[in-house]
Amino acid sequence: RRVAHALTQGFVPGPPPRLEDFDVGLLYEPAGHAVGGGDLFGLWRMPSGDLAVLIGDVSGKGLEVAAASAMVRFFVEARTWDAMCPAEVLAQTNALVTGRLPDVMFVPAFLAIIDRETIRWCNAGHPRPVVLRADGSELELRGTGLPLGVEEDGRYTEERAPFGPGDVLFGATDGLSEARRGGEQFGAARL
Repeated sequence: RRVAHALTQGFVPGPPPRLEDFDVGLLYEPAGHAVGGGDLFGLWRMPSGDLAVLIGDVSGKGLEVAAASAMVRFFVEARTWDAMCPAEVLAQTNALVTGRLPDVMFVPAFLAIIDRETIRWCNAGHPRPVVLRADGSELELRGTGLPLGVEEDGRYTEERAPFGPGDVLFGATDGLSEARRGGEQFGAARL
């Protein structure tokens, strides 16, 4: 349990930092209070001052998955120091993790970079995050590539949309929609 807890700190690094101009929240609770899951989260300032947001989920459970989650999390953040394009960052991360992950393991991941006016994202097979607009409208941030680790030369593209004061980015791993109570899944509609 101590090893799993230490690994978890690598891919879900505690409470999010306080950020000027942004309110941030994070809830992480492994299913059934399991020791290690594959969910990963990251939030950091880029050298440009823009905000990077990462949500992902390595397939599987256990210590091997926890180690892979920490590896992916750190590869993504490290690549953002040299690349400002979410698609480029995930393509580079994909090239790094393909061959390092067991054949049965893959990583749906979502990376967004937010400045004062725009959200730019790449969604590598992750459940679609949603931008809840201050005006009451919604925008699903659709997929723009395969999960990491599926194809070594996977293609990833970047999308962009306005993101302004009062807009909310909401993202979750499939663990939330697949959570069960009384045998019934929470589901996408309730989410």
